[in-house]
Amino acid sequence: MIRFENTGTFLAEKVVIEDFIDVAKFDFATLIPLHASHSYYTKITGNKVEFIFDNINLDFNDPNNDGYIAFKIKLLPTLTIGDTFSNSSNIYFDANPAIVTNTYTTTIVAALSNQSFNENEFIIYPNPAKEVLNIHSKNILEIQSVEIYNLLGQIVLSVPNNTNAINVSSLKTGTYFIKINTDKGSINTKFIKE
Repeated sequence: MIRFENTGTFLAEKVVIEDFIDVAKFDFATLIPLHASHSYYTKITGNKVEFIFDNINLDFNDPNNDGYIAFKIKLLPTLTIGDTFSNSSNIYFDANPAIVTNTYTTTIVAALSNQSFNENEFIIYPNPAKEVLNIHSKNILEIQSVEIYNLLGQIVLSVPNNTNAINVSSLKTGTYFIKINTDKGSINTKFIKE
């Protein structure tokens, strides 16, 4: 997910998010835009993807001055535990120079690493799941993010915010590991996708 905010002093008529995909680590053909805060279209040139928000007229006053685009892309199957990948994006407001996002680096780790809680702290249902996987905390722990890994330890789905329901309909049938990150630590368990 790439977030943007108009901190200027006038409406932004057009916003362009530019992202260069590392084709040595990602399968570019699997890039799928998921959802966005405003209407947009996508332009692809080589390994560059642009999400273009024409006529967005993005306000410069809170709380109406921000937006986002979310997309997913699969890692190449050649990546293994210990490999890292990074990403940052350029954000253009009208004809202004690019604002470069922070660079985020992710390291592929074994899905069943040390955990902070007993597996019984959370109820995950239904298991097996077809479309939505629900997470319930027995002790009202606040979920900060959730990561789902395949059996190779590769992240196949990441939810970077607080949620108790995850759409898993895009996952292939099989067994997956889920890592639930909370304000008090993390826990790993597994579920089956029907």
